[in-house]
Amino acid sequence: MRRRTAVLVAAVLAAGAAASGCGSVAATAGGTTGAASTGPGGTAAPGGSAAPVGSAISDPAPNCVPEQLTWTFRRIDEQPTTTDETPKSRLIATNSGPGPCAVDGYPWFRVSIGKAEDVVAAPGRQVAERLTVRPGGSVRVDLYYSDTPDTSERCFIAASRNPWSAVLPPHSPEGAGPTAVTLTDRQGQAVPLSVCGEDIWMGAPVLG
Repeated sequence: MRRRTAVLVAAVLAAGAAASGCGSVAATAGGTTGAASTGPGGTAAPGGSAAPVGSAISDPAPNCVPEQLTWTFRRIDEQPTTTDETPKSRLIATNSGPGPCAVDGYPWFRVSIGKAEDVVAAPGRQVAERLTVRPGGSVRVDLYYSDTPDTSERCFIAASRNPWSAVLPPHSPEGAGPTAVTLTDRQGQAVPLSVCGEDIWMGAPVLG
């Protein structure tokens, strides 16, 4: 009788020790998982890993408005280095505002002679990407057109008629007035502008 009791007591003690050991392993695994899946401040991070500090994504920059951009309209005098068509001039928009802004698409650009002849530039074939322009940074747009008179020595918009040119950034607010720009050389001196064909094509905007 005493022997049976001793055996039963031993069995109960062994079972208790085993249960205690399992509980210890479960508690340790749960603690490890919990620590790995908790981010700064005790918030849970997706995927069971801690969220890196300072990884918050800021809101996208707003679209550039006319008052935020300073435009330059420059003639391109460089000789072509490839067989590709060379742009005749370039629009450069510099962010002169206090914060970043985005150029999201092609600008509006027009060359005109009063209310008579005018040419509104058409977007090129490339899809224009959304470009974030930091303060002091710039975006450039190349312009392709003919400045060579036809066989009758005439141009659709001749420099002798003092054409007027203006530009607006894409997605400008309704009612915003365009910015007048004057064609200049690399030194910033005004030069004549002639558009001898009836089309102006724009290259996709690029940074820099």
